[in-house]
Amino acid sequence: YARVTGVQTCALPILEIPDDITTSFDLLIKPDVTTTVTVPSGSECVITNATLDVTDQVQGRSVVYINHDEHEVALFPLTVSKLESVTTDLHFSEGCTFDLYLKGGSIPVQVSGYLSGTFNLQTTSKDKIGRASCR
Repeated sequence: YARVTGVQTCALPILEIPDDITTSFDLLIKPDVTTTVTVPSGSECVITNATLDVTDQVQGRSVVYINHDEHEVALFPLTVSKLESVTTDLHFSEGCTFDLYLKGGSIPVQVSGYLSGTFNLQTTSKDKIGRASCR
């Protein structure tokens, strides 16, 4: 403690930088486009949410699929006119590569989550549905 003109003050604590960095990410999964995601070395990717993009279309369904290690799985079936959103907790470790794409709809889906140990998620987009693997 120190006294400054009769007012008692205390020293501010030193700002500690955490050992692990956590950042958020957002991916817009568009119709007829495959987004390939690669989790960088020394990091983890967690998908936590998927939401339909805002639209005036009144009906339909956009289903987000993942292709990981040659396995295709429907993750999020979202109904267009319902303003749907879904929460999840999908973890991918360093070196994993997977594809995200839509089937059955023309409305983009926003997929979000967080990264641990890195600032950037490596992504590429292509017009064809591809395959993925985990090293």
